[in-house]
Amino acid sequence: MDDCIKMFFLKTPPSNQFLCRAYLCQAQLNAPTSSKNPEQLDKAVEYLLKAINFAKKNPRYYFLVYNASVLYWQFCRPFLKPNYRQYMAKSLHQVVKALDDIDDKDYGCESTINDVSNFFFF
Repeated sequence: MDDCIKMFFLKTPPSNQFLCRAYLCQAQLNAPTSSKNPEQLDKAVEYLLKAINFAKKNPRYYFLVYNASVLYWQFCRPFLKPNYRQYMAKSLHQVVKALDDIDDKDYGCESTINDVSNFFFF
């Protein structure tokens, strides 16, 4: 998979959903395997934010913002315990803001975000 992504970026990729999907693939390739690897989380989040920032520019790609947020929750799961939350504080804010920016009416998602935010800040 890593080789495929490298080949995709050898030339200037087209600015379409496949660029965004390539960023999501890169994030998955760099996903942390445990809470002992906060550097991996940072690297994966870097690619997720690239995908999010690209997708926010075009309403046709808003679904990719949601997809990136789902991956974000999967990556962060090992860090949802005491003494590890600081590794996700900044990125959580960025992902939540992106979901707010696209004004998605997924109330289940919104409820989950509020629960996690409360977990962090209270």
